[in-house]
Amino acid sequence: MTMFKIIAFVLLMAFAGREFACAAAGSFLCSFEKCDMNLSMLSPEVQIGRYLFKKIFLDAKADFAGISTEATAVNNIGELELSGKLRNLEQLKDIVKSSDGVSGVISVCAEGEEGFIQEQLSRAAPYIFRRDNKVRLLTHTVPVNVNRGQFLAILDAYEHWKKEAKEAKDELYKNDVLLGVLMLGNGSRVSPFTQRMYGIKAFLPSIFQPEGYNGYLHSGTASLYSWNLVAYHLKRMGFRGIAWKWSDEPQISANDMNKLGFDLSQTDIVRFGSEVFVTEELAKTKEWLWRIRETGDLMMQIHRRPYKELLNRFGIKDRGQKVKAFVHNGSPAFSYLFLEEAQKIFGKFTDRAIDVDGYLVEALTLDEATWKMELSRDAGLRKFVQEIPDFYELCRQLKLNIESIRRCKLDIKVIDFGKKRYCADYGNLFGSRISFQELRLNAEEGRVARVLANIDNIASDPYGNIIYGDSLVPGDGSVCNSVVINTKIYGTDNNINGAVLINSECANSQIAEGSVVWGSTLIAAIIGERSFSFMSVREALNIPSDTGHTSIPVLSLTGDAVKGLENWRSDIIPGGIEKESYTEARFGNPGSFWELSERMKNREIQVEMIEKEIDEKFRAPLRRKMKAIEQVQLFRETGEALHMDTQVWNFVEQAV
Repeated sequence: MTMFKIIAFVLLMAFAGREFACAAAGSFLCSFEKCDMNLSMLSPEVQIGRYLFKKIFLDAKADFAGISTEATAVNNIGELELSGKLRNLEQLKDIVKSSDGVSGVISVCAEGEEGFIQEQLSRAAPYIFRRDNKVRLLTHTVPVNVNRGQFLAILDAYEHWKKEAKEAKDELYKNDVLLGVLMLGNGSRVSPFTQRMYGIKAFLPSIFQPEGYNGYLHSGTASLYSWNLVAYHLKRMGFRGIAWKWSDEPQISANDMNKLGFDLSQTDIVRFGSEVFVTEELAKTKEWLWRIRETGDLMMQIHRRPYKELLNRFGIKDRGQKVKAFVHNGSPAFSYLFLEEAQKIFGKFTDRAIDVDGYLVEALTLDEATWKMELSRDAGLRKFVQEIPDFYELCRQLKLNIESIRRCKLDIKVIDFGKKRYCADYGNLFGSRISFQELRLNAEEGRVARVLANIDNIASDPYGNIIYGDSLVPGDGSVCNSVVINTKIYGTDNNINGAVLINSECANSQIAEGSVVWGSTLIAAIIGERSFSFMSVREALNIPSDTGHTSIPVLSLTGDAVKGLENWRSDIIPGGIEKESYTEARFGNPGSFWELSERMKNREIQVEMIEKEIDEKFRAPLRRKMKAIEQVQLFRETGEALHMDTQVWNFVEQAV
C-alpha cells in the first residue's frame, strides 16, 4: 500500500503542472517544518498541495524520510531547556579535562597576524582543547588585500594542512575531526574597537573564562572553544572532516548534544541552525534551510532576500502573521572527501572569491530549473556567475563525483541548535555589549553567561553586585546591580547602576544602566545608557548613550612609541554601522575608520612597546590620582595619617 501511495504521489507531480507540483512539494516540506501558521494564511495553491500531500502521502512519510527504526536513535531533541545548555557546557569542560578534545586546529588569518594568533592559541590550548596539550596548531595566512572568500580560503588551508601532515608523516587526522576557524575580515562593524586591537578582529575580548585559564578568551579563541564540543559529537556520530567556525560568534547548543543519534559516516556537509521567527533583518542577512526534521536531511538551502520575497519562496502570503522557519547559524563542517574533490574542481581559481554562503550549498541542492529561476531574480547571483559562468555545472560535477565514490546521494545534514541557543555576536558593537551585559541578568541568559565567565557560584552583595577577582567596590551603595570583575572603584562621588566593569579602574564616575566598561582607566567619567567604554584612558570623559569609545594611541616614527591618545567613537546600533561610516570621518572622529585601520595595521612599533608606554605615560598618572582619592576618603572617614609620595600628597592637599 505504501509503494502504491508513493507512485500515486509521483504521478500527481508529473501531471499536475510545474507550479502546482512546486506548491505541493513546498507544502510537503512545510509539513515537516511544522510552520507556526494557520492554513488560512497560506496561498490557495499551497493549501491544495498540503491537502493532496496529506491524503496521498501521509502514511508513507516515514519511509520517504528515511527515519531510523532503531529505538536508540533520537534525532529530534525537542523543546529547548536551560538544562540542555548547562549540560553541554559541563561536557565541554569534561572533554578538555579528559583530553578528548580535538587534536588539530587550523586558523586562517591575514598575513602579518599569524604571530599574535599562534601565541594566543598556544597559551589557551590546554584550557580550551585538551589538557594534555597534544594538539597541532596550524596558522594559514591569506595575503593582505587578497579576497579568497570563505570557501576557497578553506580549501587553501586544507591543502596547507595536508602538506604539513605529510612532511611530519602523520596522517592520523583522517580518522579524526579537526577544528578550523576563519579569522579574516576587517571588523568594520566593531570599529573603532578593532583598530584599538591593532586591526585584528578576532582579538576583541569575550566573557569566556575557561577553568584554570588566566584571563578572558578573545572572541576568535572563544569561538573555537565552543566548537570543540561540536567536533567531539561529530566524531562520535561517525563524521570525518573539519568543523569550521567563524571567529566572532561563540555558540552553545540549547539542545543536549548527547541525544543526537545521526549516522554521519557518509555525510559530507553538516549545517547548523535554529527555528526562529522570520524578521526583515534576518531575511536579508541569513540563509534558510529546508530540512526533514526527523532525519536532519537538508532538502535545499534558500539564499537571503527581502522578507516578502522570502515568504513568497515559502509559498506563504504575507498577511502580517508571524512565520517560523529554520535559519542557518553560520559555519559548516566539510568531510575530507568533500574537500579533496572540491579542491580538484575549484583549486584552479587562484584569482577568484567563493564564499560558503555565496551560493555554494544552493548550487548543490537546487535543481537546474530552480537555479535558473534564482538567476533571473537575484542580481547578486548574476554578478557572481559573471566571474564563474559555469559555477552551477562545477558544483553539480562535484556532487556527482562524491556520489560516484560513496555510491549514494550527497548527504547534507542539519543539526538543530534549539530555539534559544547561546550565541554571543562579537561581530558588532551592539551584540558585543549585550553579551557582556548578560552577565548581570537573572534570566537563563545570565545563568549561562556567568557559567561561561566562571563566576556562577558567586553570591551578590547587599546592593545586588556580583564582585569577583581583584576588585574594590565602595560599600555605600553608590555601586549597585552591577558586575565588577578585576576592577577597582574609588571615591565617594560614584553612581554606577546596572553596569558591567571588567579589568578596569575608575573613580568618581557616573555609569548608567546597560553600559560596559572593559580595560579602561577613568576619573570623573559620565557614561550614558547602553554605552561601551573599551580601553578608554581619560579624565572627565563623557560618553553619550548608545555610544562606543576607545583611546587610540598616536604612534611616533621617532623617539617614544606613543605621542598621545585620541578619542574615537561610534554609534552602537543593531547590525552595526553603515558602510559609509567606515570610509568617511564621522562621530566627531579625527578621521575615517578605514584610515585608522590602515594606520594601526601598518605600524612599525611592537604591540608590547605600545601598551607599555600607554601604561606608563597615561594610565599611571591617573592611578596616582585614584590613590590620592582613596587616601582622601580614608582621611575624611578616620583621620588616619597618610603615607604616600610627594606627588600624591600634593593632589591630596588640593582635594582636602
